[in-house]
Amino acid sequence: MKNKNQGTLLTIALGIILAISAAIFVFLTVTAKPPKLSQEKMQKTAEAAKKAEKNNRPEEFADDEEEAYVKSIKAFQVTAGESSVTDTAKAQPEDTDSSDREEAENADGGYLCPYSSERLMTEADVQELKQGTYADLPQGKGIIRMVVNELYAKYGYQFGKEEIQAYFDQKEWYQEIPTRSTDMNDIIKKMTDTERANVEFLSPYIEEE
Repeated sequence: MKNKNQGTLLTIALGIILAISAAIFVFLTVTAKPPKLSQEKMQKTAEAAKKAEKNNRPEEFADDEEEAYVKSIKAFQVTAGESSVTDTAKAQPEDTDSSDREEAENADGGYLCPYSSERLMTEADVQELKQGTYADLPQGKGIIRMVVNELYAKYGYQFGKEEIQAYFDQKEWYQEIPTRSTDMNDIIKKMTDTERANVEFLSPYIEEE
């Protein structure tokens, strides 16, 4: 009889323990919350999302040759850099220098920078261009700016500024291009990766002119 009572008590005790364990399990399941992201991790996630959104968002292009057109390689985003140097602030080239420069341009097919479509440009290229003399550049337009414009002109871009358009209209290679376009985004898409990279590389130097 005593053993029977002990067995009954043991069964009751086990039942109580199981009931308590089940209640604790249910409580933890209901109240448990996913761990919070650290503030630093949340910030990085937000920045990554914002960057992805920016890269995928098309940008409007402002058609103004007073500013230098710059195209980002990855995002195809066009920005602008304004030049503040005028012709009066530049040294006036001598006639002999002008003739030499014109002969050099003719030898290069009439291009200011014939290799800008062939290879990636370097700091040495920029310095060499800046040291040259250019008699027929549009008023207020530096050599680096015009090299960038030349890259666009190679694909028949029709410039909104009369003086820039007049400059390229006199070039034989530009005259041979069958069609003209005022859609800069279309011009950018036609450019090679090397040409886009050179536009982006040259853009900081435009602001220094």
